[in-house]
Amino acid sequence: MRRLILWGVVALMMLATWIIWLEPVVLPTVPVLFFHKTKDFERTAAWLSRNGFRTLSLEEFRGVLRGTRKPGRGEILLTFDDGDASNYAGLMRPLIRHREHAILFLVTDRLGEGPPRGISPSAPSLRSKSPQENSPAAALRGAGDADRYAASAPHAPNPYSLRWSEVVLMARAGIVELGSHSASHSFAFGSESLLGFATSPNWKTIQASSGDSRASLPVFLGRSALLGPSFHPDSNLVAALVASGSKARTVASGRETVRNFRLRGGSGRFEARSDYEARLNLELAGSRRAIEEHLGAPTDAFAWPWGQRSPELVRRAHELGYDLIFTTEPFAAVAGTDSLEVPRIGAEPDPAWLSTLLWIYERRTLGAILGRLHPASLPRQTIDPETNP
Repeated sequence: MRRLILWGVVALMMLATWIIWLEPVVLPTVPVLFFHKTKDFERTAAWLSRNGFRTLSLEEFRGVLRGTRKPGRGEILLTFDDGDASNYAGLMRPLIRHREHAILFLVTDRLGEGPPRGISPSAPSLRSKSPQENSPAAALRGAGDADRYAASAPHAPNPYSLRWSEVVLMARAGIVELGSHSASHSFAFGSESLLGFATSPNWKTIQASSGDSRASLPVFLGRSALLGPSFHPDSNLVAALVASGSKARTVASGRETVRNFRLRGGSGRFEARSDYEARLNLELAGSRRAIEEHLGAPTDAFAWPWGQRSPELVRRAHELGYDLIFTTEPFAAVAGTDSLEVPRIGAEPDPAWLSTLLWIYERRTLGAILGRLHPASLPRQTIDPETNP
């Protein structure tokens, strides 16, 4: 018995040695991190640089997936979703200063026109064979380029998003590459199934005004608008549901109790299949075309909004020219990872938190365990009769 226990202890020690010390060297991974806003990213970039991490380009990352390039220890891919306005000032200086690289996945309908806003650093070229042609300084001095991408519209479609001029300057500076995150990043009702009523300000509610005093709003089953034809509830029905919401719902500990039931005849209509196909083409092909027209260079990278997809959607995206498609499955990429199902790990720009996350995902065994334990979440959508189409 003692010998059995001893061998068990030895086996555990050998396993721990493999996972902690040997596995990251023998079987290196490339964690793909995704962020949204860039608050305090200067601290993150400095920490990555100080601790020997290297950020890859898309071409280098493709080599890892194909097995033609062995990843080095500490190599990662940085990605930023949505094209938040903070990405310009928040990324430009840190990436240049620490000679790092990132991928921006843009929601193209949200990007506006006009000149870049309030930043003009200069630094040596990062990745160019010709510093004179592709340095951040040269790109940022290009006022003509900024004017070229400016338009008469004084405001962006979404004032909280990047402008095309900012995106173009960052790309030409060699510090970012661009991919699509769809044209609109829309969330839609995918079913006439009514889940319940929203009673918490933390719900994704569409309020008629910030001072809305009504007790609740109906919560329909929602999903990414890319997944299929959208359901449009009848506005009169929604108004009636709002009026009766305080009677229909039950409340426990400040949260509504979700009750599943299906609405019957006259509850609304589904988008026609032909309309959905046309909209899907605009979301996938249209967003790619917008990036290529502004940048003057091709792009074949795409990231699913909320990570939601189907095999049919993946096939359609690939047919439309996307060869590198990213999900939100929380695993690290390795040689042989499917380029149409690239996993990504949600990250926060806090060095202490990031150090733990990367320590885990540099080790295949621990990363696989954590990825399987990571809960998937699907946002729900509420509707207000005053904003219902």
